[in-house]
Formats: sequence, structure tokens, C-alpha cells
Amino acid sequence: MDEIADRLFVGTVEDAGDEALIRKHSIVSIVSLTHSEPDGGFPSDLTVKNVPMRDGPRNDQQRFDRAVTHVLSCLKTGDNLLVHCSAGPHAVQR
Repeated sequence: MDEIADRLFVGTVEDAGDEALIRKHSIVSIVSLTHSEPDGGFPSDLTVKNVPMRDGPRNDQQRFDRAVTHVLSCLKTGDNLLVHCSAGPHAVQR
């Protein structure tokens, strides 16, 4: 899990299910971009918004817009937020 902006973290599906890691970074909300949950599920006291997408550029623009709108809305609350996909921030490295 990496903090890419103030209170905004990106990570993998495994990060999203790692309760110790979630607590360490004081995550309150998760935007899940995967088609499945972490093996053990999400920590039960978090708000989770599911916007299933595929890693990479092959996604519907409206779905992408919904995810971005939700991220911006969460950040306005001042809470820490995790956005996760399957591969995490390393999926975009070349």
C-alpha cells in the first residue's frame, strides 16, 4: 500500500483485506476496483464502494467516472481512503 496523495492510498486486493495494514494507515473507506473481495473479506467497520474494473485501459468511461467521483467525495470528508485493484500501484509501472 502506498500513499500517493494526502490521505489517498493505493494498493492490492490483498492490502484491502489486511486489517493490520488498514489500521496502521487509519483507512476509513475503500474503493474496490476488482471483481472479487480479498480472501478474508474487507474489515467489517469500513465503508466499501465497489466499482469493478479491469487493470489497464479497457474500462467503460462512466464506470471510471463513478470511481473518481466517489474518491473525490471521500477525500472531502478528511478521512483516509484506499483505492485498490488487483495488482496495486505496480500495475502501471513500465
